[in-house]
Amino acid sequence: MGVSLSSDSPSLSLPTRGREYFLLPIHFSKEPNIFIIIIMNDLEKRALFLSMAGLLAVVFIFSVCEIVIRVYNGSENRDRQIWVPDPYLGVVHAPNNKFLYRKRPGEESSVWHETNSLGLLGEEVQIRKPYGVTRILVLGDSFTEALQVSPYENFCALLERHLNSGNDDPSHDYEVIGAGVPGYSPISEYLYLKRELLQLNPDLIIVQLSANDVFEDHKTRAMSVLDKDGLPVMINRYFSKKYKDYPAISFEKTQKRSLFEKLHTAAISHSRYIEYMYTRAEKANEDSAHNKAMSELRQYRDEEQFFIIQEESPLFQDATFRNATWKNTRKYLLAIKSLAEEHNARLAFFYIPRMNQLGILEYGKDAPAEFRRPANRYLNDLLSKFAQQQNIGFLDMLPAFEPNKDKGLYSKEDGHLTPEGHRLLAEELSEFVQAAIGKGK
Repeated sequence: MGVSLSSDSPSLSLPTRGREYFLLPIHFSKEPNIFIIIIMNDLEKRALFLSMAGLLAVVFIFSVCEIVIRVYNGSENRDRQIWVPDPYLGVVHAPNNKFLYRKRPGEESSVWHETNSLGLLGEEVQIRKPYGVTRILVLGDSFTEALQVSPYENFCALLERHLNSGNDDPSHDYEVIGAGVPGYSPISEYLYLKRELLQLNPDLIIVQLSANDVFEDHKTRAMSVLDKDGLPVMINRYFSKKYKDYPAISFEKTQKRSLFEKLHTAAISHSRYIEYMYTRAEKANEDSAHNKAMSELRQYRDEEQFFIIQEESPLFQDATFRNATWKNTRKYLLAIKSLAEEHNARLAFFYIPRMNQLGILEYGKDAPAEFRRPANRYLNDLLSKFAQQQNIGFLDMLPAFEPNKDKGLYSKEDGHLTPEGHRLLAEELSEFVQAAIGKGK
């Protein structure tokens, strides 16, 4: 038995075999009309119903989870996670975020911050540099990030005000962009600059250096995929077996993102629930047996992060290790220099000393003993000599901080700079930057 359909076009006969059929007309402005014929039996109708019900259930559950995470973020005084995993840089600031940073859990002293669409702390930045603006980009770690102080009290904001207040040309302005991320060191800053920040076309790139940079470079290198020159193209946030003995690949290869990666990035940007689950998945890597085993090795222990200025450290006493790690840091600084030169930007470094380099040993009441070891100036001398050899401007803040060390430049809770420390740093940097810019003219 069949079903006959007739219109102005020839008739069509279809066998039904116990199925029901539906005609879905599609109308166009011109004849003939087109019909889509769907023929289903009871079993197929049931399967379709269950599929639709399952899809609606998934959408409902996902919506509930999304609402729960957004409510939770609101209770934590933030729009998003402050830091999110990144497949190429390890970790970055979540873009378009507003959050309350608490110095310590439950502490009353807290500061509101915002990130822009580029994930940089502060106001929105135009990709295309405005006419008449000298753009200064500051790379660094948590000292440049400066979550512990108001956005208006960090040295980048103060430096911008200093430069503009002393500027007599009404048609010219200075813009200072802080790009600090906690845990970053020259190896990460090089890749961050190359992947994301060169598009800002800075006139001057300033690299903020810390006493733990040599350690962080060494540790991050062990988590990275490198190119044939030993420079990073991908950085993992934790030690991962998949990165062990990974063959060298080119930077250009990592620039070609697959459709899956693009969809993944878009999903994380728009869904707080997917962002949360992605962050939890990265936490599983942190808790992995491999990451824990590697982190227990002395050369990767966080309590050894200042070994390069601590003669009591066994890592410092190992001259082969000390020289090899500095050699790698030197390589990453030279790579940053090459990027600056390729894009017609000038380059400068400055170093923020640790509290124990000033004889201030109270790093924090909960800090391990290794953080309070007496410190030397070995790294300061290395950096000064390197900058002189490469004709790079270098400012060591140790001489400026030493006579002011009793003025509360550092927080005793975590060793970061206080508003007073940022003020002094900005004052010193103002003269240094003007000299660096004038030198390049």
